[in-house]
Amino acid sequence: MAQKGELHIRNKHNGQYDFPLLIENYPPLKRFVSLNPLGVQTINFFNPQAVKALNKALLISYYGIRYWDIPKQYLCPPIPGRADYIHYIADLIQPDRVAKDLQAEDEDANEQKTKRRCLDVGVGANCIYPIIGHTEYGWTFVGSDIDPVSIENARKIVTCNPVLAHKIDLRLQKDSQKIFDGIIMPDEYFDVTICNPPFHSSKEEAEDGTLRKLSSLKGTKVKKVQLNFGGSANGAMIIAKNRIRAAGCILPVAQTNNLPKEMGLRHRSGLGMSLETDAIVIIVSEERGKISVAHNGNIQVNVTGEELQQILSRSKSSNANQTTGTKQKDETDPSSK
Repeated sequence: MAQKGELHIRNKHNGQYDFPLLIENYPPLKRFVSLNPLGVQTINFFNPQAVKALNKALLISYYGIRYWDIPKQYLCPPIPGRADYIHYIADLIQPDRVAKDLQAEDEDANEQKTKRRCLDVGVGANCIYPIIGHTEYGWTFVGSDIDPVSIENARKIVTCNPVLAHKIDLRLQKDSQKIFDGIIMPDEYFDVTICNPPFHSSKEEAEDGTLRKLSSLKGTKVKKVQLNFGGSANGAMIIAKNRIRAAGCILPVAQTNNLPKEMGLRHRSGLGMSLETDAIVIIVSEERGKISVAHNGNIQVNVTGEELQQILSRSKSSNANQTTGTKQKDETDPSSK
């Protein structure tokens, strides 16, 4: 097993990125490549467009994927780390075959691949685990997700790449409270089920790892970071009276086709909450910092700070008037005594 901080021995991304090769295979990457202070080629990993271009170049160069794209505001995964996950799964579900593969470098690579069926829970719009699992090991996949946009985008990736055709089946989970029900068919069998939670045993370990990454990317020591999860799982955090009541919660997702495609699960969950409750739901885009507000099943986008204050003030005044009206009725209505 690789030491901490190292990639798996079979990972194609050990060592420095081969930028001349990557640029040759995907020329649009060139405008994002520059030299760091040590004279080594790199990209700005804080630029989402640069990371996306790097991913496209890696998928073309090492996995034969000619088309890959994701909608705005959707996760752009680090491919070397995702590949590591797949390689370690291979060690678990086919250790004998892996050992033989390492000894048979001169054999046809396709002859070495073993048929396995995998279920990827939360496949995401990027479809990255099925892509790597199939191209590296010949596994077939079922990918599930509660987000229709993710399923649609992943399906487009599969359809546009002949190497993936009929090897990856994308299924929409219509009940956000369930994982396997409605996805696994009767008599259907899988060798392994995978998902992508944060791999941390504690909040402290998660923070340490994030600080190391940010310090490495920025070139200066970062001392504090704000995480978007509680060290155990992604999802919503419920806070009441200044206390955390629950974390990793799944919110109701609005099942509608009327939202723009660039609106992802965050906006759909916000709209879903406004349909299920009388709350005013404030949604902030992680990528662009834009504010949206959902209320009574309607969503208003690109809300300014001033407009948000007005919305909240009107709501507060309305609630106060309703409370006053109810109190006055109770005091004058004989039936209330």
